[in-house]
Amino acid sequence: DAFRYFLLREVSFGLDGDFSDQAFGDRLNGDLANDFGNLASRALNMVKRYSEGKVPERGEPDPSLDDDLIEGFARAQRDLFSAMDELAFHRALGAIWERVRASNKYVDSTAPWALQKVGRDARLAEALYNICQGLRIVATWALPFMPEKCGDLLDRLGVPADRRDLAAASEWHVLHCSPPGVPS
Repeated sequence: DAFRYFLLREVSFGLDGDFSDQAFGDRLNGDLANDFGNLASRALNMVKRYSEGKVPERGEPDPSLDDDLIEGFARAQRDLFSAMDELAFHRALGAIWERVRASNKYVDSTAPWALQKVGRDARLAEALYNICQGLRIVATWALPFMPEKCGDLLDRLGVPADRRDLAAASEWHVLHCSPPGVPS
């Protein structure tokens, strides 16, 4: 999965490209471990810690934070579909990774650990719900590029196989399941 990701992210489809151990390591550590891996780890661990291992029901929205996240996913979907239509896989992955970075920023901005500490349970539930929604969507979008890792992540989120297509990924509020594989 990592090598396939690297090639599709670094090389324009149909053109020659360069490979180096350094460039591969940079993508592996930067995009996959620090960005995507960090988001997945944080989301699943917070769900386990603050919500008994279950994606919570929606809670108290904060339009200034939540709307920006949700609207950003809608814009990224248009960019993703356009890039896929043009077989510009590097651009498609760029659009996905913009949302990975935005989701990590959302985690930092909402600070679920601080919400839990002060007992803002309804806001905590909404933040965790949105974090898991974003993770579900980016994992679904990245599934064709990294089928093993993204498939495992969608399993851990409890997303059924028939809800792993681009049509399902375009629906924001569809994650109503308990992740069966949240790490212990």
